[in-house]
Amino acid sequence: MRCTHSISWASAGAFASESIPALQGEVREASGRVLMSMPADEMSKRIGMIAVLHRAELLNLLIANADPQRLHLGCRCIGCTEDWDGITARFENSATVRADGLIAADGLRSTIRAQVFSKPAVRYAGYTAWRAVVDFTGRHDFTLGETWGHGRRFGIVPMTAGRIYWFATQNAPEGQRDPAGRTKEKLMELFGGWHQPIETLIAATRE
Repeated sequence: MRCTHSISWASAGAFASESIPALQGEVREASGRVLMSMPADEMSKRIGMIAVLHRAELLNLLIANADPQRLHLGCRCIGCTEDWDGITARFENSATVRADGLIAADGLRSTIRAQVFSKPAVRYAGYTAWRAVVDFTGRHDFTLGETWGHGRRFGIVPMTAGRIYWFATQNAPEGQRDPAGRTKEKLMELFGGWHQPIETLIAATRE
């Protein structure tokens, strides 16, 4: 099974309209002092094209450019076999699919990766993470980057349509959970007093 379909110029335009191109990135300390700044062109030279796009919108663009008959949803892959002529993927509903290659993109506990490389232990990274997308229409003073503190980080990523994607991390023992209904309260304790717009973003996020 060979895929010869390419994304059209119209689709490329849709991708551009749904995404934000490379931005200048900064690393700050909690007070807001810039520790490091990397211009967009320098980032592009180092790691290639950069664009920020909401995952749901990316999926919609990919679906719009795919042959509907090639999309099969709700099929759980349980394994694969490989020979000189290609790969056969096996599914939970007893179906099989033959192809030249197979891309495993089924997450942290990937079935295919476990089969090919033997099942690796899931290793705790040492920190808890929170993520959110907030509507900040009308505000244009957000800079892509991270702010570093003692055992904590806060990242800000501008998106299209006035939205901001943010994430926060805290070094913590494995298995901890926020008290029910008090996540924002905890985040305000962790990041209170950090430079703006960090507190504003947390306050604008739904519990």
